[in-house]
Amino acid sequence: MRNLCITLIIVLVVPAVWFSSCAKIDDYEGAGKPTVSDVRFNANDTLLLENGEVIVLNDSTKRGPSHIDTLIIGKTLYLNARFRDNIGLSSYRVKMEINSQAGEPYKLWALGEDIFSTKRHKVTDTIIIRNSLFSIPYYVLNKDTIYMKQGEHEIQIAYGNIANKTDSSYYKVLLLSRDSILSIRKKQNI
Repeated sequence: MRNLCITLIIVLVVPAVWFSSCAKIDDYEGAGKPTVSDVRFNANDTLLLENGEVIVLNDSTKRGPSHIDTLIIGKTLYLNARFRDNIGLSSYRVKMEINSQAGEPYKLWALGEDIFSTKRHKVTDTIIIRNSLFSIPYYVLNKDTIYMKQGEHEIQIAYGNIANKTDSSYYKVLLLSRDSILSIRKKQNI
């Protein structure tokens, strides 16, 4: 009986102690925050007119340093961006607060497509192309009908890494209706 107990202790306890001492502890001290660059919303978006003509918005060939991307009410918001981190990217979220004509802001947000790192495979640099996020509604039925206010708005991109370090960036966008875009086009005689 004594030999059986000693054998069980050796068989059960020794491997448990041996394997627990091999546990890897991730040390992320001194690690920096993730970054995002080359952000574009609805790049090369199109608007089809009744006569068959196509208007291209946010043309990638005509992008300057002070360029603001134009979004159309009623269309889907797409994101193109490059995310980088020296440890491993985790996730990102896009949020847009749209001021309404009633004064109440309406929040639209979506989690981005998966860029999750694992212990064996660390994603440190990735480019997201045309990630479909959410549709921008014409109006919202809350207590009253809230119509989306046209004009300049901000979109926040919050992103993090596997060390739980996060950062966020804000980007200005121009939110317009289809009729407003056509009206501006007629004024410019394009």
